[in-house]
Amino acid sequence: MKRILSRVVSQDLRFLLKNISAEVYLVWDKKDSETPYWICKKIHKLTRQSKIITYYLMKNGCCLED
Repeated sequence: MKRILSRVVSQDLRFLLKNISAEVYLVWDKKDSETPYWICKKIHKLTRQSKIITYYLMKNGCCLED
């Protein structure tokens, strides 16, 4: 299972992003260490109708930024 997951996660699927015609909201934590914010910016650049919504975690929940 771990081997399959590693192969799936390591696939480069950026070429598919340009084909997305729906509106896309990228909800991202700027401090995410597993999937860094630079990946969000790259997806945003490659997707036609996308908007980035950032948030940050707090002890009582999360707060959205605009």
